[in-house]
Amino acid sequence: MSPEEYQRIKEAEKEHLRKLREIKQASRGLRRKKSIADALGKITGSMQKPFDQHQEALDKLDQDTFQNEARLDVALMNAEDREKERAKYEQTAAFEADLQKAKAQDLVRQMKIQMGLAEATNSPQQTSTPKASEANPTPAAEPLPEKTVGRMR
Repeated sequence: MSPEEYQRIKEAEKEHLRKLREIKQASRGLRRKKSIADALGKITGSMQKPFDQHQEALDKLDQDTFQNEARLDVALMNAEDREKERAKYEQTAAFEADLQKAKAQDLVRQMKIQMGLAEATNSPQQTSTPKASEANPTPAAEPLPEKTVGRMR
C-alpha cells in the first residue's frame, strides 16, 4: 500500500468516524428530546385529570343552578296563582260577609216591624232605631207581655 493510499483510507476512516459521532450525538439529542416530551406529557396528563374533574364539577353546579332556577320560577308562578286565588277568595268572603250582614239587618228590621217597633218602609237599608215615643204610638192600647226578650218593661 502506498502512503497516499494509506492517507486516503485514513481520511475516509476519519470522515466515517466523524459521521458516526454526529449520528450518535443526534441520537442522544433525540433521546433527550423524547424524554423531555414524555415528562411533559406525564405532567400535562397528570394535570388533565384534576382539570377534567374540576370541569365536571362546574358542569354539575351549572346544571344544579339551572334546575334550581327553574324550580324557583315555577314556585313563584304558583305563589302568584295562589295569591290571585286568595285575593279572589277574600273578595268572595267579604262579599258573602256583607251579604250576610245585609240579611241580618233586614231580618232585624222585619222583626221590629212585626213587633211594632218600627214602621214598614220600602227601604231595607234603614237601620236606625226609632225613638221610644215613635216605636209604639199607643202604648195603653196594647199591654206589654209579662216576659220580654231584650226589652225593659
